Amino acid sequence: MGVTVLQQFPMMENRTGPQTIEFLTKRILALGALQVGQFIVDCETYMSVPQLGAQRTVHVLHNSEQPASVFALLESGTKVVPLIADGLFDLMMIKFATMYTSKKQTKIESKGPRFEIGDFCVKLGSVTMSQNFKGVLVEVEYRPCVVPGEAWNLIKEFLQGFIGSAVANQPPPYLQNRMNDIYQPMDTIHQYLDHFGQYRKATGVL
Repeated sequence: MGVTVLQQFPMMENRTGPQTIEFLTKRILALGALQVGQFIVDCETYMSVPQLGAQRTVHVLHNSEQPASVFALLESGTKVVPLIADGLFDLMMIKFATMYTSKKQTKIESKGPRFEIGDFCVKLGSVTMSQNFKGVLVEVEYRPCVVPGEAWNLIKEFLQGFIGSAVANQPPPYLQNRMNDIYQPMDTIHQYLDHFGQYRKATGVL
């Protein structure tokens, strides 16, 4: 695994979600990319019941790139505790139903085609929440490098050549404090959770 950056693609009023994915697919194929399957990242959020006292939130995410892992982030006040477990964690959350309730209306996912081009892996994600389309997320992974600070300029240049001026000159907020760290799968999960949170807020759910 290399360094991954997520970028929201701006929607045009006269273009639907599937049309946007088709437009981006044509762009990436024109650059010489090959489609290699599909991908999906999903997130379900659980809230603690009032009897537990202070409000706690558990976000449970799955990434098809790590099919044997379940990613969870526990939020309590300003503290966030990350956890990587196996598939049994999903069953454990069911057992905790009396303590944590799932907010079904906030279940959100990003899925779509997956491409490989040179040292890059590109994923075009159609974001849906409760089966309602919310936007498009572009994920770009630069595989030869595991240090964000060394990979950012290459990823930025690739993204700008692919999706244009929508790409910021600065790395995503989450990565800005991790530029000299070794990139981990949980870093990708954090980025997805940040973007999913933005879509939820725009909907007025959270």
